[in-house]
Amino acid sequence: MVEYNTFVFNAFGVNAYIVFDETGEAVIIDGAVNSDREMLALENFVEASKL
Repeated sequence: MVEYNTFVFNAFGVNAYIVFDETGEAVIIDGAVNSDREMLALENFVEASKL
């Protein structure tokens, strides 16, 4: 089953998506990371979800 998670990054409110499946394979769409805090949020999700 394909799932996704949405992040809202930077001052412009850009939506970034991580689309993934039960195998742990994933793709980040329009990352738009603009700060260390945003990168950490993305990295923490990837690590916690074992992607």
